[in-house]
Amino acid sequence: MGQTKKPRKAYRPRVINRAAHIITVMGVAWLDDGEIQHRTRIINAAVDACCQGAGEPKHWRALFDAVNILDALGELGIASVAGVHAVMSTIEAVMDRRRDTGSPALKAEERQALRDLGDAYLGALPHLTNQDLMRAEELVAETIRRAMAGSHEGVHVQVQEVTP
Repeated sequence: MGQTKKPRKAYRPRVINRAAHIITVMGVAWLDDGEIQHRTRIINAAVDACCQGAGEPKHWRALFDAVNILDALGELGIASVAGVHAVMSTIEAVMDRRRDTGSPALKAEERQALRDLGDAYLGALPHLTNQDLMRAEELVAETIRRAMAGSHEGVHVQVQEVTP
């Protein structure tokens, strides 16, 4: 009688990730001072440049990112989003006026809205863990993917270049 059983595979131990505990701890750790300072520099530079009428595409992109992150944090129930939608409307009005007239100048209430946005974003950073920020960034990326695919209800995507 022949053997019909298939021979067992040779045992090959898997490689152990020795940094797994570090990754886990990083997720629940608060944002470190270096990360907060880096994001603070970017947002402050963007707000200052846009308020002075010298906003470049990278500055506006940083402000759009801040608005989207704040909106995602509110959707996740991590931070307050009071006034974020008003800031979105203000930025949209600025972009429309800039496209129509070519003027980079902002009105006093628009400058104040950008400063409020910066304050809200920078005020939320010290209260976030790395995991909170990653979840918000993933939610923003997923929302953008769905909007670009046309499957996000109520969202109209208009792709346009921000000219300096």
